[in-house]
Amino acid sequence: MKKKSVVIVGSIVVVGALVGAITAKKKNRKFTDVADGVSKALNPINAEPATPLETAAYLESLTPSLMTRSSVQQGIVTGTSVLGAKVVSSVTESATNVLIRGDDSYANKLFSRSALAFGGYSLSKLHEKNNESLIVSSVRSAGKLLQAASIGGIVYDSITTLAGKKAKNRNVLIPIVLGMLLTTGVLYKGKNMLEKRRSLIDTIPQDPSNKIVPATLSSLAVIQTLKLLGFGMKSTRLGLEKWLGEGPLKKNVARLINLGLWSSVFIGVYWSAIAKIGTKNEEYEPAYVNAPKNPNVSGSPKSFVTFKQLGMQGRKFVSNVVNEDNIQKATGMKAKAKPIRIYVGFNTPERYHTERAELAIKELKRTKAFERKYLLLVSPTGTGWIDHTSVESAEIFSGGDIATCVVQFAKYPSFLALQKIHEGRRQFRELLWSVKLMLDELPKEKRPKVLVFGLSLGSWASSDVVMHTGIAGFDYYGIDRALWAGMPGLAKWGKVRSKELKVDIPKGTVGVFDRREQFEKLSKKEKDYLRAIILNHDDDPITLVRPKLIVKKPSWLADNNRGRGVPMEMKWSPLFTFLQVAIDAANAMLIVPGKFRSHGHDYRGDMAYFVNQAYQFGATPAVVKKTNDLLVQLELERAKKSKELAANIE
Repeated sequence: MKKKSVVIVGSIVVVGALVGAITAKKKNRKFTDVADGVSKALNPINAEPATPLETAAYLESLTPSLMTRSSVQQGIVTGTSVLGAKVVSSVTESATNVLIRGDDSYANKLFSRSALAFGGYSLSKLHEKNNESLIVSSVRSAGKLLQAASIGGIVYDSITTLAGKKAKNRNVLIPIVLGMLLTTGVLYKGKNMLEKRRSLIDTIPQDPSNKIVPATLSSLAVIQTLKLLGFGMKSTRLGLEKWLGEGPLKKNVARLINLGLWSSVFIGVYWSAIAKIGTKNEEYEPAYVNAPKNPNVSGSPKSFVTFKQLGMQGRKFVSNVVNEDNIQKATGMKAKAKPIRIYVGFNTPERYHTERAELAIKELKRTKAFERKYLLLVSPTGTGWIDHTSVESAEIFSGGDIATCVVQFAKYPSFLALQKIHEGRRQFRELLWSVKLMLDELPKEKRPKVLVFGLSLGSWASSDVVMHTGIAGFDYYGIDRALWAGMPGLAKWGKVRSKELKVDIPKGTVGVFDRREQFEKLSKKEKDYLRAIILNHDDDPITLVRPKLIVKKPSWLADNNRGRGVPMEMKWSPLFTFLQVAIDAANAMLIVPGKFRSHGHDYRGDMAYFVNQAYQFGATPAVVKKTNDLLVQLELERAKKSKELAANIE
């Protein structure tokens, strides 16, 4: 054990002893009681019946998962896991108290807890099927948790009974020393587990620091904060019950009022927070403060949309159109036209439901977009961001003979914009339908090919338009081909891989891929037959996190079905794996400018290849490579320019 770790553990002991001593002095307790209090504070085994399971949850949270994390993020995973274990143990204790009393003999307690553990074991062995109901999965997982909590109770009873027999003759320092050793052992074990975790995960170039001590302290802060909230809710409930008086009816009314009050507080804080975050949409980045003069984009002098209305992401989007020199540099041929980019921002007033879609059509008409060979309709992410590598690749491969149109439906990070999915679906449907009506007026030979793209929340919103009609919906809305990347597991079309999507999808019309090598295995006929490509990395937690993960082991964690980037050491546990993957989702897109990767939620390294294949542009492998290299160069140049301008402002 390193000297630093010993000092930290020693400090915990001293602080714990001081707190215990002060408490004892106030309550006039004996020094032996102080020793018991300090030892329990340190002891990760027998502080209370829930402690063994809490310790197991603590260590479980440090095991390998999909993404790297910072110490604070690790603390969130660990803290919520420990509290989850505490809740499970509390429920188990309630069941145990039905069978035993506090003054029952150790033998009776052991028999009762063993009976519950065996019952839990029996439930955990329920036969598992791929398409079983959620109820069966929940019962099996509840059995596993019941078994674990009951075994933890047995450990607690055994140690406290043994310690109690020696209580009269024991040295008061022994519990403290034992607690110190056990705590040191757990921390040392955790440190080794974090190091192993780090070595197994495909880390990003700027790997966040995740150390055992700050991670543990962060978890303690999370636990105490949530406990304080719980204490506050309980206090107000008891206060309301006392104020309303006796009787079951009044008690239930008090609980409903308390629930309503706290729900109002949480909802108010939530909306205040996202409103504050949403103001970032109004900010101007130093590199994008001047409206473009290019008439082929929104926000220009002739546009029906002002540069201000575009928002931060829209301003960036219309300012970075691929120019003709770049097209020629990548393809070796002169550009056929200057690309068109239309963006209708969230700040554009929507006095009625179809107003933004109608404005987008006006912009498409103004720029003569319907005369282009390709029309790319994009649903953005929650912030309004569009994956630039997808649009730039399409502009290069098409020789510039393409118009891209985006309608922003939210201005918050995707995990805060989930409640806006219905808005994104509605707006994209209106855009699709409006475009179809326009194309129906043109001769078939003059209609542009309609391409659809979405990444992350954008793929969810755009795919939802045809969530009930499948490929038949493609023909109904006039969609030629679609490319969806990083589709969230909560999305309807996110279930294609697991074959749970029950819509009209003729075999071979939709393909789900992790990387290009999988796509290359298809024959030319199979590639041509595809109408939609879903690009989901095997280790992208955003595509994998689903509520079912709480109670059912997913197929992607089966030993014979591990995808690229999923550690073999990653195991599934009811509840705890869900917490891990949920936090991993927050770290899935930690990217570095110019470092294109094919990992997690970063799809830049795959985008040029799959854009070419999904939309059948026909670019050669050499052109695809040159395009990818150019995209890296452009991203680095923009990042450098933004950094220099920001530094000048400061």
